[in-house]
Amino acid sequence: MVRYPVKALLPFTLALAVLAARGADRLLVEGVLPRFRRRAAGVLLALGGVLAALAVAGRLAPGRVGRLLLSGWDPAWSSDPRIVLAPVVQRLPGQAALAGAGLIILALLLLRGTGDPRGGFILLGATALSLLAGAPRTIPRVPSSLYETPSPLVARAAALSGRVFERASKDFDAVRRGLAGRIEGDDLVDLVSAQVRQGWALSGAPHGLAYAWDPDPDGSYTILTRYAYDVLRQRSWERRVKWLRAAAVRSVIASDVPPDTPGLAPVFVEASVGVPVTLWRLTDPLPGVRRLSRVVPAGSVSETVAAFERDDFDPKTDVVVYGKAAAALASPDRDPTAAARVLEDGPDRVVLETSGARPAVLHVDRSFTPRVAASVNGRTVTPLAADLHLIGVPVPAGPARVVVDLAP
Repeated sequence: MVRYPVKALLPFTLALAVLAARGADRLLVEGVLPRFRRRAAGVLLALGGVLAALAVAGRLAPGRVGRLLLSGWDPAWSSDPRIVLAPVVQRLPGQAALAGAGLIILALLLLRGTGDPRGGFILLGATALSLLAGAPRTIPRVPSSLYETPSPLVARAAALSGRVFERASKDFDAVRRGLAGRIEGDDLVDLVSAQVRQGWALSGAPHGLAYAWDPDPDGSYTILTRYAYDVLRQRSWERRVKWLRAAAVRSVIASDVPPDTPGLAPVFVEASVGVPVTLWRLTDPLPGVRRLSRVVPAGSVSETVAAFERDDFDPKTDVVVYGKAAAALASPDRDPTAAARVLEDGPDRVVLETSGARPAVLHVDRSFTPRVAASVNGRTVTPLAADLHLIGVPVPAGPARVVVDLAP
């Protein structure tokens, strides 16, 4: 609802549709407009007859139906039209027959009236049959074996540990661009096969992949994470590596990485299905939890991006913080004694231990939200956004025990 406000219109649209249906029912069925009801029934019967004739023609002369569809084919599209249109020609007679039967049933209901309970049952039965007829294609059966064990690429990515940045190509527009990679068609089962073998959008999570910047499902990211992802999309792969290191990413799954990109080394290529993708490892990854004493304050998202991308900014020792108290944390010094380690790492709470000679910001590779709460040596502190979208906790000089509650 928050991300897509238009979803809030759905219940109101349904309510309006119900009211409109009730109004039409009273006007057309309860006898207020009997002449219009008869005419509407005649039109529906005629349309139903046309669809029934089309269904018969599709069975007896599929070649003519195919030629008719070919007349609307755009020659700029890459695929062989015979391959793309073959399933359409095959399914068209059945779909036309179902649609024609539905229109004829509606026509009979208009003539008879739904005041008779039998009319309502007929309409309900026709709707149920229509849904059941399309269910095998709408909800295809996917072999469970696809999910039982990780694919070779997913297993290699899980072995690298750390977060993974997944941007495999999902361009399976077989009509306009031709068949992509080794996929046999645009059927949903083929897409699922490519998804699980290439570790798309959370499909590798059951096998140990921790995704970074993943946009699915709704709610797994924040608006600042979206900003960071938008920045990444506008950068070359060479410039992306700096952002990936700062976010503790250790591997990349993608199909468009140049082979000579500094900071990335190829590990495995998955080309058995879909557009071939490569698993890359970062050659110089950073830990997700770091104590950073060189602190650069920023007053906006644009300032954060500009400061982070300066040549003298090193995410290994430096951090950009954004928030009301950011200016008070500014420090130009790097602390060679800084250290941090994780004591407890859970879905809702992270417990850390850190030490250093100077005050610093403890960088935690979790998405920052206003709900995040933190305490240092038992005292509540206010977390800030670190490196645009992650968590930064101010810590004093010396040893400290830090608790970060992600969902207090």
